[in-house]
Amino acid sequence: MLQPPVIEGQLVVRIAAQLLAAGETKSGETTLPVDEEKPELTADPPFETTFMMSPQVTAENIDSIQIWGMSFEELNT
Repeated sequence: MLQPPVIEGQLVVRIAAQLLAAGETKSGETTLPVDEEKPELTADPPFETTFMMSPQVTAENIDSIQIWGMSFEELNT
């Protein structure tokens, strides 16, 4: 499983910005999908609980994984 710290850090900052902009949270939880491009930052209230995507890395997909514009190598350096 891939759980890059650079994405975790960006996620924390994005959720904090949403919380400051909206002033509240939505009840419930969400798991972010594995997107090649970074999602647009909105002022919508964040969920109370947000899980980061954790894609499985295999020999077949290691060279093609892209998360928020970063390759596997970039995510792990």
